Amino acid sequence: MTMWKRISAVVVVLFVAVVVGLVTARVRAQGSQPQPVEVKITPNADPTQPPTVVPDAASVGAQEQVEWSCTTNCDFTVVFTQSTRKPFKDRVFSNSHARSGRPTGPPGTYEYSVIVGEGSADPTIIVH
Repeated sequence: MTMWKRISAVVVVLFVAVVVGLVTARVRAQGSQPQPVEVKITPNADPTQPPTVVPDAASVGAQEQVEWSCTTNCDFTVVFTQSTRKPFKDRVFSNSHARSGRPTGPPGTYEYSVIVGEGSADPTIIVH
């Protein structure tokens, strides 16, 4: 009977080790790549008018990143203009640098500008 208890204990320990290993691997995989929050930019037919930005207020958590894209493959620039506050490591984004990375700023609302042609819009990012 003692031998069976030892075998049972070893099986339980191995099972727990496997489960912990699987959970740890899953957490690492999720933590290594931030989940995208998509922000779509659509230029106005009149290039002097503001583009449409959807959503106008994008909400981003600690394990997420903003990914800006243009619905018509247009050239765009995203600029966080406040000199003292920014939600991400970088202040300027564009077609070639369209992912923000995880938020680095404190929770709050951040205004920014989206420039397409001569028009610009002023949406917000909400870091929570």
